[in-house]
Amino acid sequence: MRPRMTVRIDAAQVQAHARRWVQEGLGFKDHGPICTAKCVVSILLIAAARMCSIFAACRDMAKAPSDQALRDALFATFPAIDQLQKRINQTLICELPRRVFRHKRIVAMDVTLIPYYGEPQRHPNELYHSKQKAGTTKFHGYATACILHHGMRYTVALTRIEKGEKVTAIVIRLVRQVRAAGIQIKLLLLDRGFFTVDVITYLKRARVPFLMPVAIRGVRAKDPARRKAGLRGFRTKPTGWYTYTFQGNNKQKVRICVCAKYYHHQKSGKRRLKRYLFGAWGYHATPVVAREQYRKRFGIETSYRQLHQSRIRTCSRSPALRLLFFGLGLILRNVWSWLHFMYFAARRGEHPTLRLELLRFRQMLNWIERALIYALHNGSLPSTQWQIE
Repeated sequence: MRPRMTVRIDAAQVQAHARRWVQEGLGFKDHGPICTAKCVVSILLIAAARMCSIFAACRDMAKAPSDQALRDALFATFPAIDQLQKRINQTLICELPRRVFRHKRIVAMDVTLIPYYGEPQRHPNELYHSKQKAGTTKFHGYATACILHHGMRYTVALTRIEKGEKVTAIVIRLVRQVRAAGIQIKLLLLDRGFFTVDVITYLKRARVPFLMPVAIRGVRAKDPARRKAGLRGFRTKPTGWYTYTFQGNNKQKVRICVCAKYYHHQKSGKRRLKRYLFGAWGYHATPVVAREQYRKRFGIETSYRQLHQSRIRTCSRSPALRLLFFGLGLILRNVWSWLHFMYFAARRGEHPTLRLELLRFRQMLNWIERALIYALHNGSLPSTQWQIE
């Protein structure tokens, strides 16, 4: 009988791993005797764990500097925004296990938009304009690339999106960043918003296999023959693989996968048939396998959900500060995935056996907050003081 081994990790160790990863990766430096690099990173981690602002985090810590002193320290040590983005990308992958880079990986790319209600700080291109959401059409946009292998769901690339930027430019930057990180793309999973001729042309030229839903655009043709020859005609075809050629100057060919699935209507309870259309290149599988393969793309949606659980809130107009807060949330999520692979996995290897119930993401953030409070607070209860005139 194999002897049992007890592995123990406490909040102080988790906090130390997270602070070291952030501090060494982003290259924070001391800014005076009070705003040291360790103090600045600690305040950022507390604000991320509480999903609050820097002001709120500094106010509740007795030994913390003022929020203005912390902002001065951040802006004094900030590089240019492009260099800051490069540092964040390096920090995302600096501690990843070597096993991640040994094999080709399935990668998903997506865009997330943070609603913004103010004016740009310096240039109008800082804000990305899209359809109305949460009462605004202006956003700070970011695109990420995430590995979707079981047990190794790490975000490996991040890029900002500026006003009027095409999806093709976003895909080009992310693919180059993923390859520069040393990760080989086995299959690229994209949202239907990326289904354009330019994106397909680039991915075929870059030799990147892809799978994404078909986006049917334009007005429905009145002529039945024309309607049947277009993408809408695939909705009536049986399950299987077909070839479609885009019309126009760039006659790109793409394989179309038609996959049918029965489901029960929620209200009527009747059994209905729904067809899924996927565009692919360099990928070969049965339609059922292709549909199940694409379902893995929703792992990047999970990464965004966890990101928002650790994103520092701010009303600052600085795009560099907002980029730092966004990147910090992704780094903390990578720390959580790394801890599960290195400490909590019952079996490592290419297909590790994870035990996510041992340390949930919110629980890890609570541990980090609790460990840092001992260093930055004097033990008194948080309070607010004001004067009445």
